[in-house]
Amino acid sequence: MILLKKALLSIFAITLFSAKNCPYIFCQETNSSKEEEAEPYLDNEFPEWAKTVRRAEIVTLGSVPFTTLGVILVYGTYQYAKGESVSFPNPFDSSQNYSESQIKSILSWSLATSCVIGLTDITVNFIKKKSAQKKIERINASKEQPAVTPISPEEAGEILRKESQSSAEEGKGE
Repeated sequence: MILLKKALLSIFAITLFSAKNCPYIFCQETNSSKEEEAEPYLDNEFPEWAKTVRRAEIVTLGSVPFTTLGVILVYGTYQYAKGESVSFPNPFDSSQNYSESQIKSILSWSLATSCVIGLTDITVNFIKKKSAQKKIERINASKEQPAVTPISPEEAGEILRKESQSSAEEGKGE
């Protein structure tokens, strides 16, 4: 019976991966001879909130392995310091060092920590974006034309006399 199962599995594998059938199974034939390239996304194709949510998702899920390792190390150190463990547990072989309830606790702590990291990323980027907007507003406000008040010709002559006297005094001092 076992021999029959192995034989059927072998025949199925040979048929599936034979050179004759492989292109028809794994590849889709196209009628056009020219290659089609995917066009890149446009800047305004996705709303800003969707980009923010996607970034938070990537940061949160990307930090899970590191936070899990960190939580395992902290929990192992705590057990060792408390005297519950004879030696420092191997963080890469947790299944033999911890019970099922401890593993669930470690995973819940690591997921919670990853969510905090994702929310922190959202907060930091929100603050940066608001700061940049305020800076742009300040720059735009400073580019406004200053108010010019006209002066009379007499006032202009007086200012020019004062400037020429101060430059003449500076010239005598040298």
